[in-house]
Parts: sequence; structure tokens; C-alpha cells
Amino acid sequence: MGISDNHHFRVEPTDDGKTRFVQSDELIGGATWLMSGYLAKVYLKGYGDFNRSLKEEVERRIS
Repeated sequence: MGISDNHHFRVEPTDDGKTRFVQSDELIGGATWLMSGYLAKVYLKGYGDFNRSLKEEVERRIS
């Protein structure tokens, strides 16, 4: 449908010595005007699952 997905990850230090993981996404072109609401819901669930798994793995490795 001609949709481009620009997914970005940032890792930032926090003042308390921890790390903040920030991800963002930009859907552009094609049928985004029609599908963006649906895709946002699907992506948000997937990103939540990914973030939890990433957190667990990082904590496992540093423990």
C-alpha cells in the first residue's frame, strides 16, 4: 500500500544512573490516512511486548 515505516530507537542516560529506552515510529505515504489508527494499535501492542522482553533480557544480563 506504499506505506513507509521509519522506526527510531534512542538510549539515554538518566540522572539517577539508569537508562531510558525511547522508541518512536513514523508511518508515511500510501494509505496511512486510512490505516494509521489500526496500525498504531497493532504497533503499540507489539512495542509493549518488545519493551518488556528487552527490559527482562537486559536485567538478566546485568544481574
